[in-house]
Amino acid sequence: MIKIIAGLAAVGLMGTAAHAEEVFTVRAKAISSNSNFKANSVTVQGAGAGSRQLENSDSKVNAMGYGADFDFRIAEYGHLGAEINYTDYFNDNEKVSYRDLYPAVYGAVDFLKDTNYSVFAKAGVSYHKLELKDTNLGAVTVTYDDLDIWNYDAGLGVSSKLTKDTSIGLEYRYTGSFTAQSTALEYSGFGLAATPDRLRDIKLMKNEVTASIGMML
Repeated sequence: MIKIIAGLAAVGLMGTAAHAEEVFTVRAKAISSNSNFKANSVTVQGAGAGSRQLENSDSKVNAMGYGADFDFRIAEYGHLGAEINYTDYFNDNEKVSYRDLYPAVYGAVDFLKDTNYSVFAKAGVSYHKLELKDTNLGAVTVTYDDLDIWNYDAGLGVSSKLTKDTSIGLEYRYTGSFTAQSTALEYSGFGLAATPDRLRDIKLMKNEVTASIGMML
């Protein structure tokens, strides 16, 4: 009986210690994003414009964005979190420009840790709400429906304490689409020839570097 009581007490102490490690951190983020929006090419023809190509087979663009991260420590080396990010991408005239509002959830593990810093790996999923902007091709304007894409995410980062309750961080993240998507196209202009009515085989891939400042609550 004494052994059982001692064992239960030990479990209780371990639970109390784990609870003491639970820390909620809110981070504000600045994002440097390299995005690649891939889709099929579309040939459009309008009066006075000739044949014009909407080329998205390799549509890379750089942009700055911002976001917020809500991180909850669940063990000495483990985290669960959610984030919301926004980036606006301006592309070449004959490629698609878009705005991306993307919430995400993740799990992270600290594989190097000291009292003042930690190095972590993280993985998760993100939902990308793309608002595709009109593309002007001479006398023809191409308009798109908005697009929803689910991506997988993987990243590495480092966090360092500034004070007892504040920290700064730097993180690299890659995100890529689970499956290809499509969206409807509409054209406005003169002398339009037969053209595809959908943008197909759409995938979104990003390489992002994020700098953050956080506060523990």
